[in-house]
Amino acid sequence: MDSETPEADAAEQARHAEDPVTEDVTSDTDPVDEADPADLADQRTDVPVDEDYDRE
Repeated sequence: MDSETPEADAAEQARHAEDPVTEDVTSDTDPVDEADPADLADQRTDVPVDEDYDRE
């Protein structure tokens, strides 16, 4: 706790105590299965050509 007052530290501790993590973040599905092709279609995958870059 890095607050300037002990009261602020106590308030921060109480706030964290009242907000427990209850969401299950584990998943049985592969994230690739959840990808929507329509969402991926607008992502740019090509690299612009830089004419000034010397490719050797």
